[in-house]
Amino acid sequence: LILERHGGADGFMGVYALDAFDPPLPNKAAVVARVVELHAIATTRSVLVGDSVEDASAADANGVPFIAAMYGYGHPDSGKHPVAARIDVLTDLPARLVDLAL
Repeated sequence: LILERHGGADGFMGVYALDAFDPPLPNKAAVVARVVELHAIATTRSVLVGDSVEDASAADANGVPFIAAMYGYGHPDSGKHPVAARIDVLTDLPARLVDLAL
């Protein structure tokens, strides 16, 4: 709903959560692994954008570069996981993708 409201939904193949699968997956790392497999995603040519340490951990566990959404509800940049880039607003994302050559 957030993506639709702000005009970004058509830029994504899907939006997934633990309960998007039957049975529900145990954690975000498992969701990322399933989505990577489901869509045959090249992890070196994609990113995970998130606003929590759990998002950063899920990206790291699956070898997916992580972009920290600094405007979200969480605190994604704990220093425990690699951060490829940071964005302050969603509209910063295209420029960060260019910076990362994605």
